[in-house]
Amino acid sequence: MIPRAVLVPAASGLVVCALAATALLARPHRAHHATVATVVAARPADVRSISLRSGERRVTLDRRGDGAWDGPGGTPEPSAGLLATIEDQLLPLQAYKAVTTDATRPEFGLVTPDVILDVEEHTGRRFEVAFGAPSFSGGGYYVQRTDDPRLFLVPRQTVDNLRSLLLGRSFSSPNPVNDKLAQLGDEQEKGAAGPRIGPYLQQVLNAGARPPEGLE
Repeated sequence: MIPRAVLVPAASGLVVCALAATALLARPHRAHHATVATVVAARPADVRSISLRSGERRVTLDRRGDGAWDGPGGTPEPSAGLLATIEDQLLPLQAYKAVTTDATRPEFGLVTPDVILDVEEHTGRRFEVAFGAPSFSGGGYYVQRTDDPRLFLVPRQTVDNLRSLLLGRSFSSPNPVNDKLAQLGDEQEKGAAGPRIGPYLQQVLNAGARPPEGLE
């Protein structure tokens, strides 16, 4: 028989471990996509220029020695200032998913991409990245680099940032994931028998990631 003096500390230790594990699981997480792949590894200081094409619209931005950006030609004047504020969000260009598949499938929208990004480093190395259709959940966009066979998914904010540079003003696209969140909230208020939005699902929806089965 184990003495009581031993049992009490052991039980206390189990309680402490359980509380620590609960605190770890309950700790709030920032709402963002986890980076699993890098589309373009160049950092802003490595880049000589970036160019964007979308339909008839063209934007070119050159990085000066002092770190500022210039927009020659028909580039909207505010685009240079915008890039200075979001350059660390764009470069390195990160993805939250990468798969090997047939990128020519029509649902990916990469045969005729909506936006094309060209990045030129000071070394002369260049990268061309095509941005296609939004993902099924609407939380991201399909992307492919011309010299990489993989298909990437980048957060929709990345594409919003590129559109901001093309337009010369801040751009924010409608997010269907937020619409789903609003719909679920309305159903709960009305007492509908819909799935409950718990802390985990709230984080997924806020991040713009694909919800669990049945909530796409």
